[in-house]
Amino acid sequence: ARMVGNEASGMASLRAINTAQFQYLNGCGRGNYAETLIILGTKPAPNSQGYISEDLGSSLSPVRNGFTYSLRNGAGGAVGPDDCNGNPTMTKYYASAVPVALGQTGEHSYATNQGGALWQLEGSTPPDEPFAPPAQRVQ
Repeated sequence: ARMVGNEASGMASLRAINTAQFQYLNGCGRGNYAETLIILGTKPAPNSQGYISEDLGSSLSPVRNGFTYSLRNGAGGAVGPDDCNGNPTMTKYYASAVPVALGQTGEHSYATNQGGALWQLEGSTPPDEPFAPPAQRVQ
């Protein structure tokens, strides 16, 4: 039951990253995406909070509920202009969630990008772009 809860949390966290990236794109990102989770967690002036929760935005590869998260430039993406805080941006993004202990904290790895869909793959390697079988789209 705990593993199922961890996987649900992993998917929810990637959805939160998607939402944060779209808010960032339309706010501080000047039409582009944040390069790191730390940037998404940074409070742009005059806001009192970042675009994602502090636990996801506190490091480059945070661990939360049995999953390790990462964010990088998406397939075919390029470096964009600096954001409202002077941080670099990117034109596409790829975010993933991988179980810390395969078979104990989760059985699947997950990934998403600027398209907004979540994809899963059994094991400790997240689906890569372009997303296609054997990866499965999560409903």
